[in-house]
Amino acid sequence: MTHHLVIDIETLATSADAMIVEFAAILLRPDGTTSEVGEFVANPKGHTSTETINFHQEKTDLFHRYFRSIDSHRYFHYIITELNSLTAGLESDIIVWAWGSDFDFPILRTTCEVAEIKLLPSVPYQNFRCLRTFANSFLSKQELPKKPGNYHSAFVDCRWELEVLKLALAKHKALQEIAEQWNSRNSSTS
Repeated sequence: MTHHLVIDIETLATSADAMIVEFAAILLRPDGTTSEVGEFVANPKGHTSTETINFHQEKTDLFHRYFRSIDSHRYFHYIITELNSLTAGLESDIIVWAWGSDFDFPILRTTCEVAEIKLLPSVPYQNFRCLRTFANSFLSKQELPKKPGNYHSAFVDCRWELEVLKLALAKHKALQEIAEQWNSRNSSTS
């Protein structure tokens, strides 16, 4: 049975070397139970952009929490170690999702290189997927759950993305069942 891990980050820039200020991950097990990992974190060696910092100053308290952070680089290492422990032993039985995989995964990989820690080392590369692409393949905009405000919180976004994933997986499964029924009817008539 496949496990699904949804990851979300908040950053102070949009480049691959962006400073991460918040990290969240939710593991969805085949039985429907979940575990959450992460919270406010920062990579002090990451890149920042004035526009993104100004955005966070106006919209959230992430910016202020970052500047109260003490040993954030070590804390990031701890969070990734916790994530790796949570997913240990799942190897290829896990799919890792990010809403924009071309954004989240490169930033996480760069930050992990700087922190000298591997991100989910036992998960094959092809198991890192884009949730936005998957959801858009199976769900219309009207079927998406309502986003909870304009928070820009990794955990709020991650929980919403998990709900989107559950809906898309259910629709995908239903379409697979229809295709299997159609194939079995057509193969029995030939």
